[in-house]
Amino acid sequence: MAGKHRNSNARKLSRRQLLAVAALAPAAGVVGATDVRGSAPAPVVEEAVAADTAVPEVIVPVVDRFRGRTPVAWGMDLPGIVHSVPTVPGRRTLALTFDACGGGVGVAEEAKLIAVLREFAVPATLFLNSRWITVNPQLMRSIIDDPLFSVQNHGTRHLPLSASGRPAYGIPGTVSVDDALAEVTGNRDSVREQFGHEMTWCRSGTAQYDDVCVDMCNASGIRIAGFTTNTDHGATASAAQISATIRNMPDGAIGFGHMNHPGSGTADGVRDAVGQLKNQGVQFMKMT
Repeated sequence: MAGKHRNSNARKLSRRQLLAVAALAPAAGVVGATDVRGSAPAPVVEEAVAADTAVPEVIVPVVDRFRGRTPVAWGMDLPGIVHSVPTVPGRRTLALTFDACGGGVGVAEEAKLIAVLREFAVPATLFLNSRWITVNPQLMRSIIDDPLFSVQNHGTRHLPLSASGRPAYGIPGTVSVDDALAEVTGNRDSVREQFGHEMTWCRSGTAQYDDVCVDMCNASGIRIAGFTTNTDHGATASAAQISATIRNMPDGAIGFGHMNHPGSGTADGVRDAVGQLKNQGVQFMKMT
């Protein structure tokens, strides 16, 4: 009887692991998105992964493979980072994305930007940091419930993802692959628990990575969103500059801006740009 009971447990564990691996495998809805370097297509999944597909016993062995590996590349433009979206022949397609980095600042600006996107019915992807979510739970619920927006992950502590603590812009990076994974999954898991929402894309604080963390994230089923065009230059550009930059984005481009920097021209620049682009028949899409 004891031997029979052990065999039953073994079958249960094996089946659970197989289901988890299947959940992380590419689905039939995956389409290619070529990044700006013209490297091999990176996956863009059109449907969000169900909240119960992240299984720790699959993720942990994946991370094990990257412990002790020495990074050899650093930046925003590494293989494995998605820099563009699928295009439609004969129709220009753009994806606007905006980061909310901290909490308690820029409330008027972010509300103004969201109102502009809603006014013009422009889909957008919003990358939200844990600190911003903590301060703005009602707005978080509002945008999660709005099908116009894709709500995605901007990290827990707003740190660049590094396997060795490498900083970016004076902000210290994560110190190991385990720390990098915690930076991503901390915010993701908190949002899943509090709001029942699954974040399937991540953009790190500063949007900087080393190659080890990029590979580890991709192997763990975490997709990294890069960008083609910096639309507001770190929330320092004027409304006129932002409008011109967005209007000149190439077909398939991902635009990267900020949504909660007080005094920035982001909302006004977006209003001017999307009004003109929609009149030209430009299609906007979100990353899901």
